[in-house]
Amino acid sequence: MTATTMLMSFRREAFATAPRARKVGAPNSVSGCCCSAASRARCAVVPSTSAATTAPAGRRTANRRTVARRASPSQREDVVIENLTEDYCDDFVCQSSPAVEQSVRQLAKNISQVVWGARQFAPKVEYSDDATRRFKGNDKYERLTFPREYFDKCRVSVDAMEMVDLDTARIEWSLAGETTLGTVDLSCVSTFEMNVITGKVEKHRDEWKASNALAPASLLFLASRLRWSVAENIKDKVEEAREAAARQEEEKDDSNYFVDPMDPKKYAT
Repeated sequence: MTATTMLMSFRREAFATAPRARKVGAPNSVSGCCCSAASRARCAVVPSTSAATTAPAGRRTANRRTVARRASPSQREDVVIENLTEDYCDDFVCQSSPAVEQSVRQLAKNISQVVWGARQFAPKVEYSDDATRRFKGNDKYERLTFPREYFDKCRVSVDAMEMVDLDTARIEWSLAGETTLGTVDLSCVSTFEMNVITGKVEKHRDEWKASNALAPASLLFLASRLRWSVAENIKDKVEEAREAAARQEEEKDDSNYFVDPMDPKKYAT
């Protein structure tokens, strides 16, 4: 027997007597585990995490759904309100206080509706225009109704809004009124001086200009407005005279009585 033959025979015998290694991943016949005996001991003491992780995951999913439901109402803020006209505020930038900005926007709305609200004006507001109309006091704004009373039908549009100063705003607006003689086109400028803290108007001036002042409709309008202004001023003077007479009468009645210094509760004539 040669040395080569003896070496090959020895290798075959060693291979036949050596223990065969179990394939990785083959299940154990007793426990069904794919691990070795040492590994099985470790696997037996490791608790299963599936039950522990299932509940938190469910809670997290529920929380996510709850948060989504709470956030859903915010989508209603994107709803567009139809037929809402605020064109007169699109280009307006107020560089004063929030009270002034709110007041200017409300004044523009009042102009577009051809009506004045006394709440935007201080109690001792001073009004003037280019047609001799003058008065003091916000209670007289309810009588500032000439355009509505004169025209059969009118259209008003606010053209521009501007802050001239921290407490002064200028609103430019147009008015087209229908009369029996035709249409009157007016370009108007309203200037308001306001209290920066309260936003109340303390001075108000209107300037009106007809686009075709020589037209019969425009001439009649300007003459009627002048006559109306004079009549309103006379009415104010009559009211002021009545109030002054009433005050004098009250003062005269009070002067007929005096208090006895020895008895303050006693009155004598």
